[in-house]
Amino acid sequence: MKKLIKTLLMTSALIVCVNTAVLNWQMFRVDQRMAWMNSRSDLHEMALATMPAPASVILKDAVQSTVVLNVNTNEINILTGEKLLSTGSGVVIDSSGVILTCKHMVDNLDPNNSSTVTLWDGTELIITKVVVDPNVDVALCKVDPNTLLRAMPISEVQTVQVGSTVYVIGNPVDLGLSVSQGVISRIYEPDEDGTSIQTDSAMNRGNSGGPVIDDQGRLVGIAQSITSPGWFNVGLGHAVGASVIIEGLPKLLEELNK
Repeated sequence: MKKLIKTLLMTSALIVCVNTAVLNWQMFRVDQRMAWMNSRSDLHEMALATMPAPASVILKDAVQSTVVLNVNTNEINILTGEKLLSTGSGVVIDSSGVILTCKHMVDNLDPNNSSTVTLWDGTELIITKVVVDPNVDVALCKVDPNTLLRAMPISEVQTVQVGSTVYVIGNPVDLGLSVSQGVISRIYEPDEDGTSIQTDSAMNRGNSGGPVIDDQGRLVGIAQSITSPGWFNVGLGHAVGASVIIEGLPKLLEELNK
């Protein structure tokens, strides 16, 4: 009888131990599952936080940082005898009134005849001062401060590579601000004009000085020229890269603010 009771007690103890072990294992699995779900939730939140904004949002902001240049020049129309108006593009890089563009857009600016920039909403601001980089095709224009001026961030590192999506914004053939999309076709060492980016984004006459941006809305260059048998786009556009712009920017800003 005692032997039977002892056996029953041992069996009961064993069952209790097994049940406890199973319960602990289940609790461990629940804790692990909760930890895994929390980590997945964190990863999801991180993914949402780092997910790029839709292109339409990025481009809306970028277009509002782009301007149309209306440059009264010293050049004379031989048929009419009137001075020529040159139209192009530029980009606001400081909301205090600093416009970045290509030097060739302002080379023949007539200081005695007001030139202007037109903002995205049609507002016109008079250009009060221009400084140019003597080494590359880059210039800065100064306009009076305005609450509508919205600066575009400049990429301080090389954010694009061959195949990266880019957008070109500007005033092609004086039709007003518009956007074209393409990819980086080639990146190379800057030439004597500062050109270092080739893209198949559509560029036409009037795009010069306008921003070339990456898919996060950062300025990676300014449109400069096209290679074409005529004046139309064939997918060979060239831009002055941001690295070239940044290199000479401090000196240009110092001169502009004198």
